[in-house]
Amino acid sequence: MSLPAHYQNSIDRLSRQLPSLLGENLYSCVLYGSAVRGHIVDKVSDINILIVLNQSTPDAHTAIADCLEDKIHIDPFVIARNGMERSFDVFAIKFRSIKRNYKILAGEDPIKDFSVTDERVQFLAEQALRNLRLRSVNTYIHQRTNIARYTRFLLNSYTALFTYVGEIMRLAHRDVPREYADRIPLIHDYFNIDTAILNTLESIQDNPDQVTAKTIPQIHHDLFLFLNGIVCWMEETW
Repeated sequence: MSLPAHYQNSIDRLSRQLPSLLGENLYSCVLYGSAVRGHIVDKVSDINILIVLNQSTPDAHTAIADCLEDKIHIDPFVIARNGMERSFDVFAIKFRSIKRNYKILAGEDPIKDFSVTDERVQFLAEQALRNLRLRSVNTYIHQRTNIARYTRFLLNSYTALFTYVGEIMRLAHRDVPREYADRIPLIHDYFNIDTAILNTLESIQDNPDQVTAKTIPQIHHDLFLFLNGIVCWMEETW
């Protein structure tokens, strides 16, 4: 799937400028997320990049900041090569997700040998979904009248929710489709849970303007019940 021209132009610019600005300190630059999966939503989606530095320093961070100034929001995940194994462990599900769909823009492949135990994935998935449930409550309480901020929370939660729920199903050796929309009926059947909120989040990705002061209470209701149902499933099953 081809990307919108301005997204592709930004990615091409990153591929040229990051090696030039960082020089030998750049170990690797990896494109991942919707730009690789083919889920780019024009004017909504970010460009996700993993940047691995030989030495993570303030000067390097300044160089990255200079490079990332763009009309399109670029979301960098910056780590140092030193201690990378610990980063793998702490962010194991993120790296597991990246490893399924990524493209090397510059340097070496930093995750070709990455692996993680099922026990670690289980712990991190439960931790993340409990945290998302907590944040859904806090965000609604504090931001229910701030439509822009609540919408941003929903947009940011979209990928995380599908990622962590997908990892739970993969632990049971279930085939998880690449397209998020195709996962929804499987999630419904696997967890025996109402998945209407997932269709809503899919729709919000395409049209964030549908989040209004009138729709936010129902969105919160459906999102909380879904997250609470997943957490209760984990408590009963694990």
